[in-house]
Amino acid sequence: MRQYLYLLSLGVLLLLGAGCEKIIDFDGRQPPKKLVVTTMVGCDTELSTLTISESFLIYGENDEFDMPEEGEVKIEINGEECEILEFYVYEYDRIVKCYFDAQVKENDVIRVSVRTDKHPVATGEERVPPPPVIVDVQTEPFYTEPFYSEYGAGWTRALIRIKDDPGVSNYYRLFIKQYYDEERWYYIDYHIDQDLVMSSLSSQEIQEGDGDTNRMRIFPDDLFNGKEYTLNIYFWDPNYYEYEGNGTLMVELQSLSESMYLYMRSLEMSYNSDIFSEPVRIYSNIQGGYGIVGAYNSTVRVVDKW
Repeated sequence: MRQYLYLLSLGVLLLLGAGCEKIIDFDGRQPPKKLVVTTMVGCDTELSTLTISESFLIYGENDEFDMPEEGEVKIEINGEECEILEFYVYEYDRIVKCYFDAQVKENDVIRVSVRTDKHPVATGEERVPPPPVIVDVQTEPFYTEPFYSEYGAGWTRALIRIKDDPGVSNYYRLFIKQYYDEERWYYIDYHIDQDLVMSSLSSQEIQEGDGDTNRMRIFPDDLFNGKEYTLNIYFWDPNYYEYEGNGTLMVELQSLSESMYLYMRSLEMSYNSDIFSEPVRIYSNIQGGYGIVGAYNSTVRVVDKW
């Protein structure tokens, strides 16, 4: 079903070149504004979000947004149009969000098309990857030598053995969640300095906090293509004393489409840039605009802590 809407206040603060794959030769004039379209659809989600905004230069000319009169949003799964359930306009942030129901599975093709009367048509598509394989999850207390060092009671190591699909490049994202109550889980920030694969993508400038926390929690299979690999991560359990060292963990491993991985990786690398380094261009797979259509598939294991 085609949906028509008044895009009352589209917009996002994008630096010139951020959100594109091509280099724009700047001649002193502000380049034409284009739509910025972002959605990431997973097999485990009942409701997905599509965000629409507009590119413009910070401190550029005529930064006041000229509102288009109407627009059209079309989302297809394997050629069949999805129902768009709701539209929300966020005037302060100058973005529009629409929510749609997309029940996807492996190899489904997601296609998005957005247009207005003042912008070129922005389109993008992606194929849903196969689910990742978790072979085993082991947890144990994590101590460092000497015993009285900074890592002691309350720290847990998780050894997560995964099996990689041979013959193709695979991309992953890892989440660890702590049991909160019967209906809720919360995410745990984990450290990666003891894991060869994940730490190879990280550096001090793009980590949160004092530890080796990978912001995007992503990694490719470059170092273990077609083999089994054991992720070695550790974290502080904020409820250690409440649960007396026990508790339940949820390990969620996602397989990412290549476009979704490259988008997240370019975001992660951009955190490490400064005015003296080469600019990092944010990856985009949107034709006629900027942004990303990404897809992922998940495998979940729930384990009791040691």
